[in-house]
Amino acid sequence: MTSPIFEHIVETLKSLTRHDRKRAKILIGGLVDFENLCWLVRFRHSYGLSPEEIINYILHGGKRLGISDLAALARKPDLTSFLKALPQPYGEVLKKAKDWPEFQPLFERWFLIQLYKVFEKDPFQISLQLSYLLIKEIEVKALEGLVSALNLGKS
Repeated sequence: MTSPIFEHIVETLKSLTRHDRKRAKILIGGLVDFENLCWLVRFRHSYGLSPEEIINYILHGGKRLGISDLAALARKPDLTSFLKALPQPYGEVLKKAKDWPEFQPLFERWFLIQLYKVFEKDPFQISLQLSYLLIKEIEVKALEGLVSALNLGKS
């Protein structure tokens, strides 16, 4: 089971010019890697799904993590071996994690920095608009989390 939205985004990249496609693939591939890693950690270490079950939720189109990489990561028994198996720069970014729940905030912060770096480059490129939209999407998710916490009576 994969996400039709992500599949559509990855497929749509093919319609871009070569130059735009290359830059957009970097961002979308990073986003897919981010989602896959977060899902893998949540499904494996929070919900206890087997590595074989997790493979059904893997998204295609990652930049540095393919299905075989993610399958191998899903089979890592502990945090130390998991971190050692990550490709760079993900291993460097996530090595600060002391426990599984720290993955998402660490990776998200790093990914946001990558999105903001696009604003320092050529303004006449599609990855600028793509970065802006992805930043706004992350902001909306954060606001949804805050509203949900308030609705539950949390401070």
